[in-house]
Amino acid sequence: MSTIAARAKAAVAASPRTQSEIASAIGMTPDAFSRALNGHRGFGALELAELARELGADLHELITGEPDPSAFVVSARHSYDPGSRTRAVDSLAGDTSVLEDIRLLYRQAGDVAPTPSLPADPAGMRAALGGGFARPFMERVEKLSIDVIRIGEIGTAWSGEIFGRKVIVLPTSGNWFWQNWSIAHELGHLILGHQGVAPGSVANDQCEAAASAFAAELLVPETAVREVCAGDPSLQGVARYLWDAGISTKTLAARLSTLAITPGDALSELLDGTTQKALRRHAGLQHEWFEPDPITARMEAAAQRHFPAWLINAHAARVLAGELDTGSLAWMTGISPEQMDIGDAPPERELSGAELADLFG
Repeated sequence: MSTIAARAKAAVAASPRTQSEIASAIGMTPDAFSRALNGHRGFGALELAELARELGADLHELITGEPDPSAFVVSARHSYDPGSRTRAVDSLAGDTSVLEDIRLLYRQAGDVAPTPSLPADPAGMRAALGGGFARPFMERVEKLSIDVIRIGEIGTAWSGEIFGRKVIVLPTSGNWFWQNWSIAHELGHLILGHQGVAPGSVANDQCEAAASAFAAELLVPETAVREVCAGDPSLQGVARYLWDAGISTKTLAARLSTLAITPGDALSELLDGTTQKALRRHAGLQHEWFEPDPITARMEAAAQRHFPAWLINAHAARVLAGELDTGSLAWMTGISPEQMDIGDAPPERELSGAELADLFG
């Protein structure tokens, strides 16, 4: 489609709403809207922006005919209801706004180095992450040029790509084992090439199942599970495996079920309980009297806000150069703008026509 009008008309035709309803929603008369769709008058920038918002369309693509290179097409970690066999993302509406804020951070950062090719399967990913990766999982993932963002404003885990950079977004949580599974699950989406996996998307259930299978083999490989849980395993050995693998009792129980391994009574009782209970009773984790116990320390670390260092550094450099105010940097670091003593605020000025157009591009 070679014109804005043709692309807008196709987007309107794909909507279940009437042309008159859409015109009213974006503040245009039906006649003006019809003439714009048929190329007899041009769309104003604000009219196009409102049209894209109402239809959930890509504004950049409406204008240029090409997908927005800075678009953040994300996949979400779903909750699953065994009773109804349905998946959902309860925080979808609120998370969408936060993800748009994250996209803005990358636009403001300047040059973004794309993520290079990644291993194609769980075994290759385990090798790339290195031994004992579960404790420093986030840091090991970032060494592969996959950004991990952990914030309290998001409701579930998301993953996607922006400017060629692969990004995983997590909510802060003391449950490090939930975070580990979420990182592994989102890695599955990224490596398997899933895009836009959310309720209502094509092949939603199949993509979720595939990402979970990837996560299971990455974190809880079959060979390790059979070695640890075969026969009559010691509860201390199983508890240490939970700790070292960074997984929950629930995850290990589900993995045993998938592999058709029936646990003995003692192991079954352990896995029926909470992860904390299993670790505190059987893992034998030691610490000095003046140190927090390892479980508490791991919980506290998982609850910390985190943005990639390069992204923070890029914004700090632009703030120091007077090209950005401190708002985005303050949001990333969790420090109020008033407490930041870095550079001077850029002088206020009117935006040029080209800059205004770029805001809608």
